Amino acid sequence: MRNRAICSINGGGAGSAGATGATGATGAAGAAGASGAPGYLTTVLTKPVLASFTIRNQGTATIADSAAGIYFNDKTTSDNWRYVWKASPASPYAITLLGVTSLERNASAFPAAFGLAWRDSVSGHYSIFHYQPQLGVSGGTLHVTRFSNETTSAGDDTTMAIFPASGQPFWLKLSDDGTNVNYFYSADGVNWLQILTVAYASGYLGAGGYNQIGLAFNPNVGAIAAGFNPSSTALHWAQSAS
Repeated sequence: MRNRAICSINGGGAGSAGATGATGATGAAGAAGASGAPGYLTTVLTKPVLASFTIRNQGTATIADSAAGIYFNDKTTSDNWRYVWKASPASPYAITLLGVTSLERNASAFPAAFGLAWRDSVSGHYSIFHYQPQLGVSGGTLHVTRFSNETTSAGDDTTMAIFPASGQPFWLKLSDDGTNVNYFYSADGVNWLQILTVAYASGYLGAGGYNQIGLAFNPNVGAIAAGFNPSSTALHWAQSAS
C-alpha cells in the first residue's frame, strides 16, 4: 500500500511549454509630415536699418525705418527712382532682399516698382532688378532694367512674369563672383531661379561700375486714385559669400 501511494504521487511529469506564437504583422506606415513653411518663416530675417545706407534722390518720398524694415512711400506720377545705397562689398558676394509692396499698376503710367539696384558712382548709371505688379492680374513681372539716371530708362536687359500679387513678399538676390554679375528670384527664399547673368566687364555699368548697391523704389503711379497709398518695405537684407 505504501508503494502504491508513492507511485500515485510521483505519477506523470509536468507538461512541456506551448509553442512560440507567430510573429505579429508589421504596423502601418506613419502619416506623411507636414509641408515645410515658406522661406520667409524659416529664414532668420535681418531687418535693414536706414542709418547703414545713404539716401539718393529722396525728393517727396518718405523713407524711414519702421517696425518691419525700411519703408518707402511716395506719390510721384512719373519715373523717379528713390535709392538708398552703400558701397558694394569686395567680390565674391551676394545681397538678398525680402520685399513687399502695395504698389499697383494703373492704365496711364509705367508700373511702380521695388527691388535691388547696382549703381556706377562715376557715370550715375543704374542696373535695377525690380518687381512690378501688373494691371488686372494677381501677379507681376521681374525686370532687369537699365537707367542712365534716376528718371531716364535705357531699356530692359530681361523680363519675366511671376505670380506674387501686390502685398505678398518676394525674394530677390544680386551676386558678383568677380567675373559675372547675377540676378536671382525666389518665391520662398530657399529655391532660387537665375534670371540673368552678365559678364562683369561687359555689363551695362562696366568693369568698375558695380560699386554701389542698394534698394530702389519707383512710385510712378500716374493718375493716382483717391486714398491710394503706394509704398514698399524691405523686410530683410543680408550679405553672404555667394
